[in-house]
Amino acid sequence: MKPMRILLAAVLGAACLGGNCAQERPSAKTVKAVRFGKLWDAKGKLWTNAIVIVEGERIHSVTSDASAIPAGAETIDLSKYTGICRG
Repeated sequence: MKPMRILLAAVLGAACLGGNCAQERPSAKTVKAVRFGKLWDAKGKLWTNAIVIVEGERIHSVTSDASAIPAGAETIDLSKYTGICRG
């Protein structure tokens, strides 16, 4: 179980806090949509089928509406997992 937690932390860190690549302009904002089966937010709410929209290095929004995913966003499917979002 501990290796799975470490893997999940590494994937989330790479997805949410990824640095700028040499090929990417520093001012360019990449948009990612990370899907979770469940997500605990900082307010104590449990989201089901949560989608976290990340722009650049910041969380832009959390939703369960798939139509809110911006066009062209990279989608990361972690729907087998439960995420924890700190505020």
